Amino acid sequence: LAEWVKSETRMSEVHVIPNGANIDLFKPSASCNYELPENYVIFFGAMAVWQGLDVILKAMELPDWPSELSFVACGSGPGKSLIEVAAQKDKRIIYLGPLPYKDIPGVVCRSLAGLSTQNNKGNRSATGLYPLKVFETLSCGVPVIVTKFPGQADIVRDNSCGIVIPVDDPHALAQAVNYLYNHPSQAKGMGKRGRYLVEKEFSWDRMAELTNRVITSVLEGSH
Repeated sequence: LAEWVKSETRMSEVHVIPNGANIDLFKPSASCNYELPENYVIFFGAMAVWQGLDVILKAMELPDWPSELSFVACGSGPGKSLIEVAAQKDKRIIYLGPLPYKDIPGVVCRSLAGLSTQNNKGNRSATGLYPLKVFETLSCGVPVIVTKFPGQADIVRDNSCGIVIPVDDPHALAQAVNYLYNHPSQAKGMGKRGRYLVEKEFSWDRMAELTNRVITSVLEGSH
């Protein structure tokens, strides 16, 4: 995205400040007030058409998806009805609806993995994206499974804190989930690396520091 801005504006200096997480709220020890299955992966956030919810549901029907692994969804939006209908047919699908912000970390930190399976509907993802859910999931010490768009895929690959999969590929998603389910020590290691990364590079304090640095640089350059 930064390269696109440079080409459009012909400016040589472009700064990208990604999302960050509240590491004091989203943490591995967050308390949970909901009854949840022992093993599950999670999607939380706006249920928009580009979130790949249909891919998640298709992946659950494949042999590679562990039969005892549930899918927990939190949020609302156009995809809500898709999840509600699927939950009526499959008891492994738990739809919690939109939750209070303070309750989300407790649900996330007990999951096997967080899912960020965006597609490119509306040509909105090809130039890159930094979904907030990715940083909040990692901050909870939980690995992420993301589609291979710039930004989120780079973070996961560069820091070995999850798995990158092709876009709109239920089989790849089922295989990724299967790997984490059957390799708990590797999954735990990914989660630890993710938490360390967010603490070091993507906390709210760190994002504020970067923002302040850019603003100060612009103000100093205007004199």
